[in-house]
Amino acid sequence: MKATKKTPEILAEWEKTHGRCWVEEIQKIAESGQTWAYAGHRLEINSNRLSAFCHSRGLVFPWQGHRSSICREHQRRMSLEQVPEGRKPKRRKAFGRVRSLKDHAEAFGHTETTIRCRVKAGWTWRRL
Repeated sequence: MKATKKTPEILAEWEKTHGRCWVEEIQKIAESGQTWAYAGHRLEINSNRLSAFCHSRGLVFPWQGHRSSICREHQRRMSLEQVPEGRKPKRRKAFGRVRSLKDHAEAFGHTETTIRCRVKAGWTWRRL
C-alpha cells in the first residue's frame, strides 16, 4: 500500500526546496489574479486539497475572482498570445452598409441576440 504524504508535509518540503514561505507564495498568486488551480500546480499539490487545507486553518487570500480587473486583464493577455483559429464573422448588407451582425446591432441600438432572433423569426431589416 502506497503511503500518501499529508498536506503539511508536502508544503514543508516545498518550503525547503524553494526557500520561500508557501503562505506568502499563495498570497502573491492570489494578488496576481491567478486561481487555486494555479497555486496547486505551483506548489505541486492538488488544488482542492490545498484550498481545503487553507480554509480549515482559517487562512484567507485576496483572490480576485473572474470579474476582477486583474483577472480580466490576464485573460485578455492570454487570448492575445493564443489567438484561436476561427471563422470570420458573416457580413450582411443593410441600409447600404456591409457590416457584421454585431456592428449592425450596435447601429440599431439592440443586442446581437435581439437582432439574430428577429432575423430568424422572419423580420426584414427595415422592421428592426
